Amino acid sequence: MEPPADGKKSNIKRKILKVIVTSMFIFMAVGVIVIWSLHDASGKDYSDLKFVIDGEFLTIVGKRLDEGTTIGHLGGEIFAGRPTEKCPNRDKHKKGRCISWDDGNMVDMTPFNIDDVICYNVSWVNPINVFPEDCFEMDIGHWYNMLPGPWPISAQRKMALSRFGHNERNGMDVIDYYFLSSKGAAIYLPGGGPYQLSWNESSHQKMCISPALNGVEARKNLNYFACQGYDVKATHLAVSKKFHLPALRNLSEQVKYTDNFLWSAEVGGSQDSYGDQLITFKNFLGSTNFACNVLELDSHWQQELGDLKFNKAISPSISSAISMLSTDCDFMLNLSPLCSLNSPSFSFGIKNNLFLIDTLSLGAKVLTHSNTQVVVWDIDNDDFSSWFSDAISNISTTHGIRNFKFLPIPQMFMVRHSNGSDLLDREVYGKWIDLLNILSEHLVTKGMFRSQDKHAFVEVSVDFVVNENNASCVTESLSEALTLGLYGYPYILSSAKGNINLDNDTIDSFVRWLQLSVFFPALKVPSNIQFCGDDIILHAQNLSQFRQDFVVPILEQLRTQVSETSPFIRPVWWLDPLDEDTHSLGDEFLLGDRVLVAPVLCSGVRKRNIYLPKGSWLDPMHGVEYPGGEWLTDFPVSQFQIPYFVLQENNESL
Repeated sequence: MEPPADGKKSNIKRKILKVIVTSMFIFMAVGVIVIWSLHDASGKDYSDLKFVIDGEFLTIVGKRLDEGTTIGHLGGEIFAGRPTEKCPNRDKHKKGRCISWDDGNMVDMTPFNIDDVICYNVSWVNPINVFPEDCFEMDIGHWYNMLPGPWPISAQRKMALSRFGHNERNGMDVIDYYFLSSKGAAIYLPGGGPYQLSWNESSHQKMCISPALNGVEARKNLNYFACQGYDVKATHLAVSKKFHLPALRNLSEQVKYTDNFLWSAEVGGSQDSYGDQLITFKNFLGSTNFACNVLELDSHWQQELGDLKFNKAISPSISSAISMLSTDCDFMLNLSPLCSLNSPSFSFGIKNNLFLIDTLSLGAKVLTHSNTQVVVWDIDNDDFSSWFSDAISNISTTHGIRNFKFLPIPQMFMVRHSNGSDLLDREVYGKWIDLLNILSEHLVTKGMFRSQDKHAFVEVSVDFVVNENNASCVTESLSEALTLGLYGYPYILSSAKGNINLDNDTIDSFVRWLQLSVFFPALKVPSNIQFCGDDIILHAQNLSQFRQDFVVPILEQLRTQVSETSPFIRPVWWLDPLDEDTHSLGDEFLLGDRVLVAPVLCSGVRKRNIYLPKGSWLDPMHGVEYPGGEWLTDFPVSQFQIPYFVLQENNESL
């Protein structure tokens, strides 16, 4: 008996529905498996990284709480043929994706976790006839790195960089290939490169990475890490713990640097009277009750770079002055990795093969530095280390000088060691610092490259720069300090470049620099403060006492807590990383977790807006308590005031 027509239709509908449901289940299961395999079982569904090749999205991991997405465009437009996911010799059990092309080029993307942060190791494996260029879109959130200019970096800034090192054009003394986003993304390039980096260079709001030429054979491999966490702090702590070298937690023997001001004394007038100038300045310190502590001598103490002895013009007077003042003052000299071609040491170095060599000419690598032709000592050469140590020991024995400052290594390309071996960038600074620490009681360095584990203060020097409103500003001093902390260098010394001009506008910004710097782990003040007027000198005395009474005890409490992940000077988002109002703040900072400082950074300014993150904040200047999560608009700040606020003990965010 035939079933009713409507019964047949019902059976057919049920079968169709069963097929649809089964298909949907299989599709969802496959999708879950694919995403889970890339997610690497982090247990959290907040990562959002996309990689694009030839216009196609290859991987999407999780979904953020907002619409922000970090997108990487891999390889550029340089590949022939369609990509395939068949990569020869790759372990089939290895997680992630591997993409290859008909022409043999291949990129491997391997996921892994650091705590709750998911990362990809992106690696171009032996690219053929191409330099791959990977670009990341920077228009999501704010980004933090040691690029010149305001902090954080705007997506509209244009910049192109190469390799590590000091670049006289843009003033970068410390560099690291570490970019951090307020949305919890991070890009980290391991090793020493060389890399070519560009930031919005073609007005496309992207940061692009590619290998850079270094030697006869171009190194075309490109390897880096792209990470995403729940928020900026979580990502930073995880990435720093994974990749930064462990910073020294306690430089307890360097309290001489943190407790009192350091001083610098550039020659003012005739060099042959420099000794008398030092004695006059020491008398000023005594009459104003400042401790002499450590006094840095004139930066041009040598006739030529590489002489390693006082020039004849200042030698007699300075020897006498040092002898007279040594009971109250320690002295510091700057040391350079460079040797002038005009120095007698140059002939000695050439004869004994003590300089870095040019990869092509195989002769000493000649650079131009401050309008002078120079070569670079090879710190990896044992004969140089021995000769250099003897020269510095002679200075220490003759003059009693045991504090030194190491000047930056210039940017270099196509360079090898004196024995012809490859130059490993990340080891150069470390070996210099290790040698100088043997020769020094205390060491300051102006440059660093992945040497977080070395024993030294990193100096941040400020220029008094005139802004678009014709005001003299010290903005970059704070920008560099914040970034150095993220790079893993907690011990920062703030200084002013050379002697300050004594016009009213610069003196006002000098006062603002003093107010900012008094919260730093150490600061160095130029000697011509003695000519700034009684009111400025009195304010400096008050700041010195404030540092002793308020700042130094906090630094002492924080000594055992600071590390490559947690600096003294912290961005305001440290307390509440999800508070978007804190992400763009480049003119406020935290000292530890309980003191917020909102300095005035430009001359002539007598009020400013201040943002307080969540919590209850006490203004000790006025005895007023403010709720957090709000802006204080047009907050009045006289010339001799610096706004700072203390988080109260009952705050839940502590």
